Amino acid sequence: CDAPVRHLDHIHRDADGGRTELDNGRGVCEFHNHVREQPGWHVARAPDGTVVTRTPTGHTYRGPD
Repeated sequence: CDAPVRHLDHIHRDADGGRTELDNGRGVCEFHNHVREQPGWHVARAPDGTVVTRTPTGHTYRGPD
């Protein structure tokens, strides 16, 4: 997404026990911060440090952070 960063997001959601710390954070646009709260979305940090987002349709996207 090319939208500017508007929200700081927990990669492992706070509601699921994710800690508020640098390694669990990322900057995202407002839309993507809210959409990932919908059922079926999953965001995690891979062992290589990239952030992996899986959509409800099963599509997977890898980001640098």
